[in-house]
Amino acid sequence: MSLDDERARWFEAVVHGVPDFVAFATEDGRVQFLNDTGRRLVGLDDETDVGGLMVADFLPDGVAAASGELADVLPTGSWTGVSMLRDWRGGPSIPVAVTTFVARHQDTGETLGMATVRRDLRPSLLVDTEVEETRAAAARSEQRDRALLHHMSDILLVVAADHTLRYASPSAGRTLGCPPGWTDGPDLLDLVHQEDRALTGAALDDVLAHPHRQALLSLRLRGADGAFRHHEALASNLVDDEAVAGILIGVRDVTARRRAEAAERAQAAVLELIAGEAPIREVLRALALSVEQQLDDTICTVLLVEGKDAEAVFRHGASPSMPEGYETALEGRAIEGDPSPCGLGVRSREPVLVEDISTDVRFTPMRQLALACNVRSCWSYPVVSPTTDALLGTFALYTRTPGMPDDRAAAIAARAGRLVAIALDRHALVGRLAYQAQHDELTGLPNRLALLDRLSDQLQRAPDPGSVGPVVVFLDLDRLKIVNDSLGHEVGDELLVRIAERLPGAVPDGSLVARFGGDEFVVLVDRLDGQQQAADLAEHVLAAIAAPVALAGRTVTPSASAGLVIATRGQSAVDVIRDADIAMYRAKTGGGVGHAFVTPDMRKRAFDRLDLEEQIRHGLAHGEFRVFYQPVVDLRRADALIGFEALVRWQHPERGLLGPASFIHLAEETGLIVELGDWVLRSVATTAGGWTARFPGLSGGVAVNLAYRQLVAPGLAESVRRAMAEMGSWSLGLELTESSLMSDTERTRAIVDELVELGAWLAIDDFGTGFSSLAYLTRLPVQMLKIDRTFVQDLVNPGAAAVAAAVVNLAESLGLGVVAEGIETPEQRAAVAAMGCHYGQGYLLGVPLAEAEALALLQATVGPPEGSGHADLRKTDAQEA
Repeated sequence: MSLDDERARWFEAVVHGVPDFVAFATEDGRVQFLNDTGRRLVGLDDETDVGGLMVADFLPDGVAAASGELADVLPTGSWTGVSMLRDWRGGPSIPVAVTTFVARHQDTGETLGMATVRRDLRPSLLVDTEVEETRAAAARSEQRDRALLHHMSDILLVVAADHTLRYASPSAGRTLGCPPGWTDGPDLLDLVHQEDRALTGAALDDVLAHPHRQALLSLRLRGADGAFRHHEALASNLVDDEAVAGILIGVRDVTARRRAEAAERAQAAVLELIAGEAPIREVLRALALSVEQQLDDTICTVLLVEGKDAEAVFRHGASPSMPEGYETALEGRAIEGDPSPCGLGVRSREPVLVEDISTDVRFTPMRQLALACNVRSCWSYPVVSPTTDALLGTFALYTRTPGMPDDRAAAIAARAGRLVAIALDRHALVGRLAYQAQHDELTGLPNRLALLDRLSDQLQRAPDPGSVGPVVVFLDLDRLKIVNDSLGHEVGDELLVRIAERLPGAVPDGSLVARFGGDEFVVLVDRLDGQQQAADLAEHVLAAIAAPVALAGRTVTPSASAGLVIATRGQSAVDVIRDADIAMYRAKTGGGVGHAFVTPDMRKRAFDRLDLEEQIRHGLAHGEFRVFYQPVVDLRRADALIGFEALVRWQHPERGLLGPASFIHLAEETGLIVELGDWVLRSVATTAGGWTARFPGLSGGVAVNLAYRQLVAPGLAESVRRAMAEMGSWSLGLELTESSLMSDTERTRAIVDELVELGAWLAIDDFGTGFSSLAYLTRLPVQMLKIDRTFVQDLVNPGAAAVAAAVVNLAESLGLGVVAEGIETPEQRAAVAAMGCHYGQGYLLGVPLAEAEALALLQATVGPPEGSGHADLRKTDAQEA
């Protein structure tokens, strides 16, 4: 037999031979082993397999929950106390002293389970009932049991039927003040808190009325110091047990646990208030009260810090248990130079503890106030933001007796201080977010949301439906884009800030000035007397805006347009702002009139524009647009066809075929021109590709108009590359206006250079009607100028004829081609040809043609398949030569 086997035999013999109940269980309480003594003690026969039983099965009903051993042993490692064992023979429950501990492997430390040892306590309750021959053994047993009872923290009591104490374990003397050996004491209920006596007495009487009945009690007992503490008790009817002859009560002090649970509940409640964005003073008051509940004879206060450095003062936060005079005395008190613990704590960022207010010199200025509030010590803790490290306030504890905080009080104060910091930090964050939600970040003015809220409120307060209400002045700055493009967006932002600073001083007191967005501002006045006062206000505001501003070393004179609405009750805030915006647009397009009032006609036009925008979107989605092709001819060669200009038309389902004047301007304003232009480019590419396939020997050019928004839209270069690849022998021309080429010239030049490198050619449309500077002609790869139709159709006017001739001469000197647009009469054709203009376009030379008509014209021009092609529109006179 090996040594390990020999040791196992010894261990089994010892365990089965000890006089105590010994069991081993898994972590979840499932019994794995029970020694023979334990079986005999509880009356369990040898045939019963304990493997299917739980530890709780060996305890009478209610004892497992009351003892707490199974819940406590795993986190703490061990548990000792008093409990009961179930008698499987049906007899009374057996009182036992319990030691339960976690068993671990001696080498690895692995948790193997729980071991529990339970000693029968009934012999310790016997009074002179043992026979003489067992007296020595009983004495030793009693001595052992008394030692166990003496060191137990729980209390063991025996109560008679009349509630008088018949027995109290030694621990009762330490906690309840019972004298040693007390066997005939007073009524137990005399030690119970008055509010708990009725329930306790009724529970004891119920236990007495039923043999073997048990009851779990929650009560407060008066301690040796006279203070009441919370206890849990398990009362068992052992009247029939001769060794006890009464109610056996096991009592455990749960004051610390109750306080910890109360602290957790209070902290959770405070955190819920913080998360629910409750008013900060409500949060601080709840927090102060929770601390006072945890610490007896303690008053809690919170002071807030307002301002910085020498300007910082205290503001009252919470002091629910202090007299009103305390709050009044500290409100607004300067922190700089304040010698009190709170002032010192804020300046030093360290706790300041005063043991006795009556003698500590630091409390001299506040001593009389403190003593009047019946407090003698003060422990002040600074509150610092966990996110910004800013000093937020001070958290102070006052006690009615002199003293210093023990470890428990210091821990509670530290935890409460952190909660105060979290609450104040959250409050500050919510405040900042609320401010940001209602204010413009750049100017600090109220924003659109704040404006609509205020306007809605004023409209609701208007006396009667239809009565005159607030006045709205909608302002839009002129030429801010020029400032941004020339001086930079930072300077443009500075201009907006400077104007925002001027506006509040230019409006009546109580008015709201808001930044609506971008370069738009709105003035909201509660009430004015009629249109004249509103017009005067608008002119006064526009004059304030127009004062010169020094920006980036330059003097800028801003200007604006104003739309006015005198609102009436029954309107919505959104409708009023919309009307003011409509009026502003009318003022801006009305030739510099400054301001305008909204009219029903304006409103109708605005709605018509909105409807038209939606119709354009619908038309794009449903294929309602068409491309027409207007011929461009060579005036020197009998008006021979050399190419086309692609013109977009709209086959409106209700209004018929519409020219670009009906929709292009709105498409450009809304940005729909990008989608429309891309569709035109694809359509032209497909059509020209079909011409190449049908007329292999034919080449020419097709010019497509580009708006500035199309020019700067992402993906234009890729769209042009794909189009040119599909067009075959036909070239692609891009017509832009002078204003487009002069906008953001560096960016424009880079884009145009890229397009020309792809093989497209560039023409300037409506030349002569735009910018006076012609320097861009030398910087940009322009290949064609188009004389605007207004000059061609007015050639009888010497001025118009001179401009047309100048354009032709300029193009010739720069080596550029030139096209005269809008030729409608033979006289006009003859005049431009005489000037030396080689190319022409107009209704005399060819009307815009649908795709099928353009195809027929090409067929007629080319003739039989062996016919030759025509000159490419890209070629200038110099190139042809």
